[in-house]
Amino acid sequence: MLREHPNIKRLEWYGGLDARWWFEKISQEGFDHVEILVQNQAIECESETYIENILVPPFPSMRTILVPCRTPKWSRHLTAPDWAKAPPPRNSISPHVITHLRQAQSLLAVQFSCLSTLSVEEVLDCSGWSEKRVNGVLIRCYTNQATGEEFYHFRRLELLSVQPKIYDQSYQDDYEAMKQEVESRWVDHTSFKNATVPPPILNKVYKLLGQRIEWTTPGRALEMPESAWDVLRTWRVKLPDRGQEGRKMVTRKMARTMQ
Repeated sequence: MLREHPNIKRLEWYGGLDARWWFEKISQEGFDHVEILVQNQAIECESETYIENILVPPFPSMRTILVPCRTPKWSRHLTAPDWAKAPPPRNSISPHVITHLRQAQSLLAVQFSCLSTLSVEEVLDCSGWSEKRVNGVLIRCYTNQATGEEFYHFRRLELLSVQPKIYDQSYQDDYEAMKQEVESRWVDHTSFKNATVPPPILNKVYKLLGQRIEWTTPGRALEMPESAWDVLRTWRVKLPDRGQEGRKMVTRKMARTMQ
């Protein structure tokens, strides 16, 4: 069957929102070798470019999802259509996204690209996103192999201005001038046991990691020193639910100790 073919590294789905239910059904198994997924979505404005609004299928080798959506009619209006899920509270990560990511354990980035010849529908280095007037989400997940605890940290590039003409082929001669008018910023989204990590705690964690918080290299199943986990636990247990609402995964190391 097609979904079991070992040579399928890139899968393109242009069924759109109306046929999404069908794609969800066929993507529940197989496609083990797909590394890049291109999926067409009915996304019409900047305020909808969240990972919450796309399908993340359980493809074990998938590293990047490309969503070609920008057109000359692109806008920055803030009113989302009825079908769109509400964006998560600022700096948080929706629990259902984490559920899907656990089944797509290799996914590193989602890139919202263009339906235009001015932008190639290929994986771009995030350093070129703003210049090309595209944005996306970089994903990191730190996993404690002994306890199954997970700490998710997304970095999302947010475009603060919209210039629809830049996506119109007829303005190609003016592209170099238009792309200079760039307004964007990186926004952090975090989750530890279903709670958003505040900036002071996040800074302490990365100081103990010996890394800059403004990273641009994603990763999955990353390790952290126990001191960094302790910072997160100490903060989390002080919240009203005392950390009891947070789910954790069962790692291979944990499974061995249970036998």
